[in-house]
Amino acid sequence: MSKRQKFVLRRLGSALLIAFLAVSFSFVLFRALPGDAINFSRVPNATPEQVEALRHQLGIDRPLVVQYGLFFQSLAHGDLGLSFRDQQPVLGTLLVAVRNTLPLLILGTVIAIVVGTLVGVTAGYGQGTARDRLMTGLAMLLYSMPVQWLALLLVVGLSRWFPSSGVSDPFLLDTGFWAVFTDRAHHIALPAVCIALMVFGPFALVARSSQLEALADDHVLTARAKGYGNRRVVWREAFRSAILPIVTLSTLTLGFAIGGQVLVESVFSWPGVGLATVRAVSARDYPMLQGIFLFITLSVVAFNFLGDVMHAVLDPRVAE
Repeated sequence: MSKRQKFVLRRLGSALLIAFLAVSFSFVLFRALPGDAINFSRVPNATPEQVEALRHQLGIDRPLVVQYGLFFQSLAHGDLGLSFRDQQPVLGTLLVAVRNTLPLLILGTVIAIVVGTLVGVTAGYGQGTARDRLMTGLAMLLYSMPVQWLALLLVVGLSRWFPSSGVSDPFLLDTGFWAVFTDRAHHIALPAVCIALMVFGPFALVARSSQLEALADDHVLTARAKGYGNRRVVWREAFRSAILPIVTLSTLTLGFAIGGQVLVESVFSWPGVGLATVRAVSARDYPMLQGIFLFITLSVVAFNFLGDVMHAVLDPRVAE
């Protein structure tokens, strides 16, 4: 077995262990919150006997250890249980939310990768200039800005031209492909831009730092000595060496952005995983919360594992 294969197996074992511990922790954490699904249900005037009957029906009157064992037993069969809130299968509701979240996440992240990399490389090439200070300052400002405040700024400033809530127009009469596509694109514009601005800063800063290191490499100095133009030196010689940290950051950012979408989707009322999380927390909907946290945990762990593998493929020294 090669060193790279051993490295991948070690990372895979660590990823599985982290996923198990995170899911177990979330199981206990949700039940440690004040109140339960009955306290936050629509029967506030129920008698004590009715409350106990409802707790027994939902299975939350059992010992925590028993609930924990039943949770993993159901999970092994692909069953995430029924939502306390609407008595619908958690898996079906979660798949609908994920279907709405993924286009928003991918579009926003791709915009951030492309624009952030271009800005970072340009700033790195002009180190110390006014352009470099302006671009670096902008990246740091957006990186430190609270995402919910940024989302509210977009709503206040651009809601005149773009819808600020929902995924589509419920009163759209034209059901043709281009009409539906245009309507969806119109609705996704603001939340996608918010996601892009949320993760733009790290890409710009990492691209700038990597470009500065690459410009000092021997093969780049040799290319300059051969008389190559600035465009070739920056985008063919230096950028080739600077791409590795950007690729690694791309996978890590996808996991981070999934967590950040909770606030973005809440502000824009986007019916995805984030909005489902807020509603499940409000209702103390344990099965839904467990399903959502399982999805987020596995996504973050999977993207981190993918980043480690890609890093090892692009730079074999990592596996040594």
